[in-house]
Amino acid sequence: MCGDGGAAEACDKRGDEEAVKKGERREIYRDLKASALNNQNNTEMTTYDEIVEISERLEKVRRELVPAGGKADTLEGETLRAFDRVVYRYYNDGDKYSDCEDDYGYITVRPSVVWLFNNALTKEIKTAANHIQHDDCPPDKEYEDDLLELAKAIKEVDWNKRTPCTCDSRTVKQ
Repeated sequence: MCGDGGAAEACDKRGDEEAVKKGERREIYRDLKASALNNQNNTEMTTYDEIVEISERLEKVRRELVPAGGKADTLEGETLRAFDRVVYRYYNDGDKYSDCEDDYGYITVRPSVVWLFNNALTKEIKTAANHIQHDDCPPDKEYEDDLLELAKAIKEVDWNKRTPCTCDSRTVKQ
């Protein structure tokens, strides 16, 4: 809770920063949606389009469970946060899961995939995370297929549950 004076000012600033992060997340999904809409002339959906569609269906849950910054308070929220990180890093920056410490994906993607495997809410999430971990430098299409498998597994989670969670999917021990 914010106090008087300087503490209130710091709290307002923190609130502004969280609003900016939340806005950035919405902008990312808006861009993903726009890209998918541009591809509507095609009669078949691409893997990317399917992942975007699943992600859009989860937007209400995302707003409820995933904070604008920092870790989520529930296992379900942290699962969605980890999934978002893996998908975002691939489609925004090209980062893939990697066991090689020299690869940037080792820093950006690996912790979230390992976390999803270790804390899987369903056996399908565990299986999908396992595929991502064990495909050694797959071509982009195979990696996207693995991401779609993960997205489909994430979509099937019972989002009505609220399992307390104190762990952070981005700081999992390497």
